[in-house]
Amino acid sequence: MPNNISHNILHDISWVIPLRNDGLTLIYEAFTWLGYPTFITFFLPLLYWVWNRDAATRMMMIVMLSSLLNAFLKDYWMNPRPDIIFRLDAEVAQSFGMPSGHAQVSAVLWFWLAYEVRRLWMWILVSFIMIMICLSRIYLGVHDLEDIIVGLALAALSLLVLKFMLYPPLDRLKPSLQKFRQLHVRWHLPMILMLMLFLSFIWPSSTNSYETLLVCALMMGWLYGRQIYDDYLRYELRPNILGYAISAPILAGLVGIISMAILSIITRYIFAGLDEYSGAFLSLLILSFYMTCGAPLLFKTLRIMRES
Repeated sequence: MPNNISHNILHDISWVIPLRNDGLTLIYEAFTWLGYPTFITFFLPLLYWVWNRDAATRMMMIVMLSSLLNAFLKDYWMNPRPDIIFRLDAEVAQSFGMPSGHAQVSAVLWFWLAYEVRRLWMWILVSFIMIMICLSRIYLGVHDLEDIIVGLALAALSLLVLKFMLYPPLDRLKPSLQKFRQLHVRWHLPMILMLMLFLSFIWPSSTNSYETLLVCALMMGWLYGRQIYDDYLRYELRPNILGYAISAPILAGLVGIISMAILSIITRYIFAGLDEYSGAFLSLLILSFYMTCGAPLLFKTLRIMRES
């Protein structure tokens, strides 16, 4: 009897059906979008452009690595999602359920953002966002409670590992970790390539190991663009922009997002003749390089940024 009760709590989502209505569905669809790659792909460079480049880079790396872990465990455990009759979110296609990518990756993103900001109001806001994201996955019928719990546990583990890497508790580890973080990108890129090859080799499902290609493309392009930015550009937003009616951060965000969307369309068109994996890899490599290097150069050209 206790086993049946725990099984129902963890896996039964039939209780959401009587709660559904059009208005509530729109609300939960909006919150679930905050955990999808499309949002994250635009949100992280936005933080990089208008807020804090170092913090955005840290968030980019942990989000990408956590995404890899999530995709690997999904294919390793092959735990099915709830029955398709409950499903309101068609974006999940035929992917597996546990651990929930939204719970894991979103928690990593939002809670590390709160940690970087270090304000009580941000912790409250992020906690509310995460509660709604997790509820949205159950409401939309694509995850059960077990998927959510495992995703959140893996997110907590990822955050603890990152905190250990950045702020090691043992003094004797600090010099080594500091040297690792300060390695030139020419050392980071080979390590990312080796990680990509290793994961492709051990991936549980050969048909889905291309996830490593996409994540590694984003990491490589971001880091290489960031290195060039640090070596040669080093721009900052202007406090006041003559001739513009809106502030520099808002203008940089608008120009950056629009130009990224245009570049995404162009790269898909250019690489349309390649196979799916190669085209996606090259497109994301260029796009992520643009995020950290190309966009600031455009901002400087448009006089949104200036030399620091």
